[in-house]
Amino acid sequence: FPVTITGAFDENGRTYWISAQNGAGISGVSWLGQDFGTPRTVVEIRVAQWGTTPSNSDRNITDARIQHSSDGTNWTTNKNIVLGVPQVEFEYKVVGTVSARYWRILAASNTTNFGWHIAKMSFWALAT
Repeated sequence: FPVTITGAFDENGRTYWISAQNGAGISGVSWLGQDFGTPRTVVEIRVAQWGTTPSNSDRNITDARIQHSSDGTNWTTNKNIVLGVPQVEFEYKVVGTVSARYWRILAASNTTNFGWHIAKMSFWALAT
């Protein structure tokens, strides 16, 4: 199966993205996001972690943060979220009306031994 950053954004549950970090090195370091090029008002982020069975849960995290930035360096946490079970797409509403060029999900917990696997991720923004 392809393992690339596009694997999380291609709407194909059989492809996925894996963090470069593993196990205890994930929290506060691993993230996946989008550079929109210009500020966008994101209203919702949808995420499905990769896995085909509960036995794959060692590749998933439980806690994360929705963050935004105007410069890609300084990040503000919009919301803390609890991620769901593998292969189920969960929707997370953004708090308030925030316009930013960069949006991401930052890991706030660790996997047991493996990299963090994301099968699908999408950002829903207001029309410009």
